[in-house]
Amino acid sequence: MLLKSNSSHNSVKRYLKEEFSIGSKFVSLNKDIKRNISPIELKGSMLVSDLINFYDLQGVQVNLYNSDGISIPRRLTLERASEFNLERSKDSDFESLISSLISMSNTSDYSDIEWIKRIFKRAIKKIPTPEDVEILKDLLAKVYSNNDKFLSSDFDEISELFP
Repeated sequence: MLLKSNSSHNSVKRYLKEEFSIGSKFVSLNKDIKRNISPIELKGSMLVSDLINFYDLQGVQVNLYNSDGISIPRRLTLERASEFNLERSKDSDFESLISSLISMSNTSDYSDIEWIKRIFKRAIKKIPTPEDVEILKDLLAKVYSNNDKFLSSDFDEISELFP
């Protein structure tokens, strides 16, 4: 598809969806617009950044996303963009949960006890190694001792979930 500055956004949306399974959103910006922009060929080898820059020169912001609604990085080609998936490893998700629990265990001001319990429950489900069980148990004990709002019943509820 030859993309010109006067090409309909709806036709570009349809083309991106049909050819590459890419969703798009166009937003007009209040900025100076260049009128004489050279047309470009909309094809699989085109970088997402080139398409974004083409519209940026026209005062239009374009956002591209895959079928899961995840924003597509600029470095990908249109052809590869539909395959983009933001996967995190189980270990990185577990590490993120541990970081949150460490922060919560270092303060007595955290009052959303249900949130703390949900984080513990998610972390327990994702425990990658036996050593991590001990880390979580230590964090649970620390939360219990540092936070007066975290009751013994909360402690017992979480303790029962450990393998």
